[in-house]
Amino acid sequence: MGIPAIKKDWKNNLNGFCNANEQCLVRPSTEGGEARFQAPDFYAGNIPTCINNGEYILDNYCDKGNWSSRTKFLAQEMLARVGNDKDHSLYCANFNDVFTNLNDNQKGLLQGVDLSTAPQGIGEEPRKVCFPAIKSSAAAELVSDEENTCINNACVLLFNDKTALATTLNKLLDDPNSFVVSLGRQSPTCAGSGKFKDCQGGLFFHEGWNAAWFSKDGLDPEPGAVNAIIEFFQSLFSRQGDLTTEDFFSKVKNFREIYSAKEGRRRVLALQEQTSKQDKIIIAEYENFDTPVCEYLKEQRIAQPGLDLELLESASGLKLISCITDGDIQRVEAVKAAEFLWPELTAKLRIGLE
Repeated sequence: MGIPAIKKDWKNNLNGFCNANEQCLVRPSTEGGEARFQAPDFYAGNIPTCINNGEYILDNYCDKGNWSSRTKFLAQEMLARVGNDKDHSLYCANFNDVFTNLNDNQKGLLQGVDLSTAPQGIGEEPRKVCFPAIKSSAAAELVSDEENTCINNACVLLFNDKTALATTLNKLLDDPNSFVVSLGRQSPTCAGSGKFKDCQGGLFFHEGWNAAWFSKDGLDPEPGAVNAIIEFFQSLFSRQGDLTTEDFFSKVKNFREIYSAKEGRRRVLALQEQTSKQDKIIIAEYENFDTPVCEYLKEQRIAQPGLDLELLESASGLKLISCITDGDIQRVEAVKAAEFLWPELTAKLRIGLE
């Protein structure tokens, strides 16, 4: 029996070992993880040392020993539905940015219970989490309040004038406070032999990922060329820019913010990855765009107060934002100001008007 490989937790923060190479490290035993706990125990504030291949905690999915995300797999299925060579728009991000028209009751089903003990100030949002036991335990070191929600990132797919919404759930589909209640569905019954079970009324359910897909326009999940989509994502990592290396690309597996759009010859694919407890990186490629995307990224064009790139780069000795042009492709990489740049480079982009 060989020596187990050193693994990192999903924050890329702590190192440790698991009994099997296909397991994923949650928390080393030296830092409070316990082998007797399993993935479902985490929601009660009990931290396992490792979880098995195919298991998940919140959006963090164990994929053959490497941390990935359920959102990534769901996005691959949605792109496979339309094919990467057809006009479409796919956006996966925080559900607050995707579901912008929810009422307070619907938001409550997605956010969880209110933990606020003091009155909020004017314009201040109450603190809500889906799993209070995580918040009150050492598990909170692995999960921020923003991640402690009843669903994970949500995806919206636009294709042929039809819309589909999808997300992965952190509660069971038939839970009284499940996401599907916000869709007006109570205790849906699902049947079928495909990956996604048909729950009637435009609702479909993937049991392995605990994922819901909804479309009232008939944009239902269908078998597609998922392998081609995986290769499509990998193509984004086949080119190295100024900020990335081969070592970086071997670690990029856990992205959950995704933007893919195509209209005619114009094409954009962007991913945002949490590379450490504090840091995120954005990689985006724009193909056949006449607009000089790289010009926008010059310091004088980025209108964020306090973002002095020259000062930050001088202090760190590192380049923080890069944009290079290779033929018809403009490639953006950013390791600073990701929270600001992500919507600017994705949802606010209008490729049809470019």
